[in-house]
Amino acid sequence: MVILISIGLQLLLKISSSDSAGTSPINKEDAVLWKDLTISAVVSFSVYAATRVQEAQFNQYQLMALVGVIVLSCAIVPTYVRWYGYDSTASPPVPHRWRGIVIPNVLSAVSIVVAIVFGVNFAQ
Repeated sequence: MVILISIGLQLLLKISSSDSAGTSPINKEDAVLWKDLTISAVVSFSVYAATRVQEAQFNQYQLMALVGVIVLSCAIVPTYVRWYGYDSTASPPVPHRWRGIVIPNVLSAVSIVVAIVFGVNFAQ
């Protein structure tokens, strides 16, 4: 539920802050949320990990999840988008609906879910 609210607010802020607000429909770039979701997942999980490491309450499963989130969010998703996400025949290139918007957004939302699950379930 938190992720859906976050995505909704991000879309609302993107739409309301664009220079064509209220005059034209939403463009594809407004739906590209994976960058924001990636930053949220990596920063929140890294801050959580830093505080838990200082308290010596961080186990190997949390460390593997953190590394997995960072690798997925910061290496795999951007590379995937660069290779497959944009229609290079258009000028300027625009993101494909599924390969450039939906799939990267879902993968980044998974990163947030992993960060939340490992942060909440292992916080004791």
